[in-house]
Amino acid sequence: MTEKYLVYHQLKSGVVKQVAVMASHKEKAREEHLKTDPKSKITHIRLI
Repeated sequence: MTEKYLVYHQLKSGVVKQVAVMASHKEKAREEHLKTDPKSKITHIRLI
């Protein structure tokens, strides 16, 4: 079952942005986000 996760990541300027990702669990959400932006610094992942 896929669920919606919010992935918070920090930009070079220091601003923290959030992106919604559909995944089966938290680690998959991390991997999916890193596929689109491999250099991003993930600060937090939260289930919606």
